[in-house]
This record gives sequence, structure tokens and C-alpha cells, in this order.
Amino acid sequence: MRRRHQGAAPAAWLALLCLSAAALTGCGELEESRPGQGDPWIHDEDSERWFLPDSLTTSSELVAEHLPTLDTASELTLIGGQFTDPHERVPIPAQDDYWWQAVVTLAPAEVEELATTAQSQAAAGSIGGEPERLTDRELRAAIVGPLEEALSSCPEEWLTVMPVLTQPGYENRTAAGDGLGVLAVCPGGDQLVISAFDM
Repeated sequence: MRRRHQGAAPAAWLALLCLSAAALTGCGELEESRPGQGDPWIHDEDSERWFLPDSLTTSSELVAEHLPTLDTASELTLIGGQFTDPHERVPIPAQDDYWWQAVVTLAPAEVEELATTAQSQAAAGSIGGEPERLTDRELRAAIVGPLEEALSSCPEEWLTVMPVLTQPGYENRTAAGDGLGVLAVCPGGDQLVISAFDM
């Protein structure tokens, strides 16, 4: 004869459910995995990226690793995050889900050299066409909010300098193998903007 299980106490089932959800989401508490009150994740709608404000840093290690030919920066603001909604993630996210962006202040002479080299490479036909130009508005739409605060307005359009600083043989890959969405300087200014992602 089959015995009907009258059931464990509702509190025990709730605890088991919470533990299962925490294991699947990787979060300590189920409440933390939901958008809303107390949620640390921020979604930047323009750039379609998620980030944690606490990940903002002034460390130059990542930039030095990926763009080793770049001279020492006098100032740097960097942040990273992910493309997918952290509240809907699979237990093991894809490698290319991660991104990082930086606004780097350089000596004006170095910015000028990067811009000149990119234009001369294009004129010599060593890269495919003229370097892309971006307006302030286009560039700000490509980066997350906290970096916009570190960005100075460019009196001219921003100029992409990918082939000058990228891995030899690649126009849009860093020395450490990350893909590049934006690598642009402000001619006549002193800033370089980087938007990279894992490949």
C-alpha cells in the first residue's frame, strides 16, 4: 500500500527552494538577484550594458596589459561589467559576456601622434579606409554613465586609432586578445577612450 506523504513543513520546503535558487543564480540571497530595492546592478540603456558602480577604478593594470605600447597615462577611469542581464544569467556565462571601458588622459603630444599615425596609415593604404570619426554624442552613447563624467568634450570629432595600438595583424584586437568596439582620441585634446570586450 502506498503511503501518502503528508509533506514536510512549508518552512522546510521554502528553505530548500531558496537554497536551490541561490545555487543556480550564484547569489547568496534570492532577494539580491532581483532588480529593484537594494539591487547593486545598473543597466546603461544607451550602451546596453550592465555594471556595478563599485567596479569603477583608477588602476592602469588592465590598460597596460591590453595596450602595452601606450605611454604612461596621467589619469585613468575604468569600469567593467557584462552584456547580459545579471538577473537572468545562466549558471556558467559565456566568455564574451564581459566588457570593460576606460577614459585615459594622455599627454596632448601623444594624442596628436596617435591621430597622425592613424591618418598616415590610412593614406598609405595599410588599413582599410579612413579612420572612423565619432561625434561627442555618438561616443557618449557607446560608454556607460560613470565614464561620461570623466570625459571631456571634444572640439573636433573623435578619431579612431585602432590599427595604431592593436595586436599586429588585427585592426580590432588588443595585445591580450580582447575585441575592441571603440579606441578613439580627441585631436587637439588629451583623452583616449577604450571600449573592449572578451573574445
